[in-house]
Amino acid sequence: YAAAELVFYARFCAQLQRAQRLLPPPPPTTERRRREVFDYLARFTLEPHERPFDFLAEWFAPRPLADVTHGDVREWCAWSMFDTSLERLSERHARHLDAMVDEIEAARGMRFARAAAD
Repeated sequence: YAAAELVFYARFCAQLQRAQRLLPPPPPTTERRRREVFDYLARFTLEPHERPFDFLAEWFAPRPLADVTHGDVREWCAWSMFDTSLERLSERHARHLDAMVDEIEAARGMRFARAAAD
């Protein structure tokens, strides 16, 4: 019995290691494509009475949207629109990201709280 378990464990570990190999990064998204995705998200609502970007409340749940900070939204935009972290964004992309966050705030009619580091 122990030998069968050992064989199973060895095969499982080998398959797991193959499955966890890093894939090459996806090609960079063009500005045009990011704009298309962003515009789609601006129109995306689950219910007719919802406002633009209401889905962010679900994304950051269980925190209410009022508790989501400017930095949280910047981090989400970096991940979702640029497939990277804030630290790895170029200056040009960081400006583009900040414009997106400004658009989200304008569409929501609110400003996200700024932390000391923002």
